[in-house]
Amino acid sequence: MWNCPVAYLHLFFSSSGAAFGRLVGEAMATWFPDGVNSGDAVTPIVPGGYAVVGKWVERKLVSQSENCSEK
Repeated sequence: MWNCPVAYLHLFFSSSGAAFGRLVGEAMATWFPDGVNSGDAVTPIVPGGYAVVGKWVERKLVSQSENCSEK
C-alpha cells in the first residue's frame, strides 16, 4: 500500500474536506444564527459538525480511488 503514490493523497484531501465543511458550517451559522426551526424544536447549527462530515466524505472519496494492487 505505501508504495503507491496515490495513498498519500488522503492527507491533503482529508484536511481540505474538513476546511470546506467548516466553511459551509460557518456560512450556515451566519445565515441562520438562531438555528433551524422544525416544529417546536430548534436545532442549533454546529460548524464543527460540518467539518467532521466534510473530512469523512472527502476521505471516503479518496480511499475508493486508491487501488494500486498489481494484477
